[in-house]
Amino acid sequence: MSFPKNAWKSAPDAPPGAFGLTRYSALASFAAYCNNPAMPIQENYASAASRHLNDARSLCDAGRWDNAGYLAGYAVECSVKAVIDRAGFRLRAHLNEIPQELMLLAADLSLAARRYPVDVDPDVDMVRSKWAPDLRYAQTGTLAQPDARVLVDSADRVFGRTVIAMVLDGFFERVPR
Repeated sequence: MSFPKNAWKSAPDAPPGAFGLTRYSALASFAAYCNNPAMPIQENYASAASRHLNDARSLCDAGRWDNAGYLAGYAVECSVKAVIDRAGFRLRAHLNEIPQELMLLAADLSLAARRYPVDVDPDVDMVRSKWAPDLRYAQTGTLAQPDARVLVDSADRVFGRTVIAMVLDGFFERVPR
């Protein structure tokens, strides 16, 4: 299935929470496009978020700013995907590729997802603006200490407002490892 990268942006605007058929269809198509059943592993976004955040913290403490910031971005991505997964969507897109409208749609379609409002989380927005998966290819020293710390601190807060909150709400038995 082929889906133009920015197709949802061409759909007519609708007020927040009110999606016209065209926008909903575009977002549903994007979600289907991102869903790849051929992947041989079973995703566990909450576990991946926990692992990436723990590694990001350790790397930050060790002064490894580039990899700390890189993994912090993935911790946020996996935390957001854990919430979107609660709404019934499975995505094969990176954080900076997930349309804001899809995060809002996930929240609108699921009371469980609404409890964790990633669509309006300022830390999610900040990481979406400063992080990209391509950081793995960047020259060593691209991320300075303050930038890495901001990404790790934001990831910590997002993880707390999503995965930890889902544990407290009974969606997970314990904090995933």
